[in-house]
Amino acid sequence: MARETSQICIDEIEANSVLARDLITASNAR
Repeated sequence: MARETSQICIDEIEANSVLARDLITASNAR
């Protein structure tokens, strides 16, 4: 159970990292 919860957290962090990178890329493109 704890491992599954950790995996979900990791997935969310990775998704947030991708979003952040996209935002940075968009900002630099301006």
